[in-house]
Amino acid sequence: MVDWIIRLLDEVQDTSPGQWDIAGQLTSEFFAGEGAQSNRPRSVFAVGDRKQSIYGFQGADPEAFEVWRGKLGVYTWLVLGFLA
Repeated sequence: MVDWIIRLLDEVQDTSPGQWDIAGQLTSEFFAGEGAQSNRPRSVFAVGDRKQSIYGFQGADPEAFEVWRGKLGVYTWLVLGFLA
């Protein structure tokens, strides 16, 4: 049995820059230093649709979604959920 380390980010289209910083800190260990050398598989699973961002008044930044998509996409799959 393999123990996975998984971070799930939901509704990322409504994530503020401060929240992205926290997510980045929580996942940085996955890809650098001792964490990157671990035999435990790791994954970051993020779900969001930037066209549905409705929390700009609370600091949501849909552009940051694209920035972090690029950062995380280098290391892991980023799954985008789209409603029909």
